[in-house]
Amino acid sequence: MPAGEDDDGRTVTPVTFVVELVDRCTPDVVDAFCRYEPRLSSRPSPLKPEVLARMVESHAYQLLVARNDGVIRATLTAAVYQALRGVTARIDDVVAEQDQEGQAAAVALVEEAIRRAGVGGADSVQLVSKPALPVANGTYERLGFVQEGPGLYRRAIPGRS
Repeated sequence: MPAGEDDDGRTVTPVTFVVELVDRCTPDVVDAFCRYEPRLSSRPSPLKPEVLARMVESHAYQLLVARNDGVIRATLTAAVYQALRGVTARIDDVVAEQDQEGQAAAVALVEEAIRRAGVGGADSVQLVSKPALPVANGTYERLGFVQEGPGLYRRAIPGRS
C-alpha cells in the first residue's frame, strides 16, 4: 500500500501487519484476548485462559491475531464448520484499538478470515458486530459485507458463490 497524506498534509506510511493463526496460548495471546474481550460485552465475568485454550484446541474455531513489530494489535475469532446445508463461516469478536492502526489491523484480520473461510469451503461468511460501533460497521460495509439485521452482516466469498 503506498504512502499517503493525513488531514494535516503529513506523509503517512502504511503499517504492515503479520496475521497469525493462534495454535497455542502463549502469554501474549492470552493477554491480548483478555485485554480486548471486555470491549465485546458487558458480561461481568472476564475471559478465562482455559476457555481460550479450549477454543484454540477446537477444530471449529480459528483465533487470529494481527501483529506489528511483534506486538498483537488486534484479535478475531472465526468459526468454519460443516452444517447440514453446507460449510458455514462466521466471524465474531473482531477487536482492535479504535485508531487508524487498529482499524487497519482489523481489516487485515477480516480479510484473512474471509480467505480461510473460502479455503474451508464456505460460499459466504457471516459477521457479527455491535450496532453501536459505526466506524467498525462502516469498515465491514466497505469490505463488501451487507447488513442483514442489527449487528449482522454477510459477504459472499469471491470465486465460491
